[in-house]
Amino acid sequence: MTRKLKAGDAAPSIQVMDADGNTIALSSLWSNKPVVLTFLRHFG
Repeated sequence: MTRKLKAGDAAPSIQVMDADGNTIALSSLWSNKPVVLTFLRHFG
């Protein structure tokens, strides 16, 4: 069963794609500073 995150929960360290299409570990981004993660939905 998947655990749902609530507001204020720490995000799991997953692999995400940056704006250039490179894969990066999410945890490497927040190791030195806060991170804002935005989800965009493409309609087309």
